[in-house]
Amino acid sequence: MSRPLVDDLAIGTVTAHPDVIHEAAALYRNLFGYVTLYAGCLGEGLARAWSVSDPERRVVLLGAPGEDRGMVRLVSGPCPAPAPFSTQGWTALEITVRNVDELTETVRQRHEFRINGEPVDFGFDGRPPAIRASQVVGPCGEQIYLTQVLASGTDHVRPPPGCEVGAVFVAVLLCTDPDRQLSPYLRGLGFEAVWKFSTPVDIISREAGLPPDHAFEFTVLSPRGGTRVEVDRFPDERPLRSHPGDELPPGFGMASFYTGEFDAAVEGMRLAGYPSAGPVTAVGTPPYNGGRCVVFTGDLGEKIELIERQGEEAT
Repeated sequence: MSRPLVDDLAIGTVTAHPDVIHEAAALYRNLFGYVTLYAGCLGEGLARAWSVSDPERRVVLLGAPGEDRGMVRLVSGPCPAPAPFSTQGWTALEITVRNVDELTETVRQRHEFRINGEPVDFGFDGRPPAIRASQVVGPCGEQIYLTQVLASGTDHVRPPPGCEVGAVFVAVLLCTDPDRQLSPYLRGLGFEAVWKFSTPVDIISREAGLPPDHAFEFTVLSPRGGTRVEVDRFPDERPLRSHPGDELPPGFGMASFYTGEFDAAVEGMRLAGYPSAGPVTAVGTPPYNGGRCVVFTGDLGEKIELIERQGEEAT
């Protein structure tokens, strides 16, 4: 694959218990300043595409004002999220923020969140700090990184003007054998591996029960746009996420990507050996707006959704 076939991270989908989905959505609106882009039921089309049994389950799609990428989608489901870093697959949503210290203090006042990593500067490969980040567990058990970009430059995803919180700009994937388990992204979708480094990360070691000085191996995968997939390699075997076959993986279980080359991306996944979970389906609700979507399952049991970009958006 000579070039990426996907444009940007569109959505991180998190399962939520039906009793708390609307309360969780309100927290994203009130604490992060997100706006509701769609609230309703899943619908027959998405239920078929996702191979989910109940089309009546509730869905809330939220995002930073002015952003159509890096959204958060809450979908009602019966299975609780796994403990942070305890299973392979999608493991964290990294959200760009303007002032991580202030937002962390705001989040600290809410019992629905658990702070599991205080704000710390991160520098990589001996360079000056590029980001300052804290880590919190959200109202549905989802692991969230709140990240303030310190480095200068225009290629970094930051909150939109006038917003304190922006898009999900990194989807974090946990695996134990990246040479084998990254085939959907490298072979199927043509992501570029733009950076590989190793460093200890206290919060991950602590949550995962590993020595504090363990140096994790990270690989950064890039589509065409400014969002990224970060791959965290763990040294010990972690189970795949268990769930009924007609449910999404619990917690942060599906990452969706926009593509202006939908047919080529679908064919790339199939040639790489990944049949779709359900049929290619056109969906009228946001953010599909009549475009097609399809879902694949990766080697870690993670769900990968492709969303067709049409017209000027696809250029």
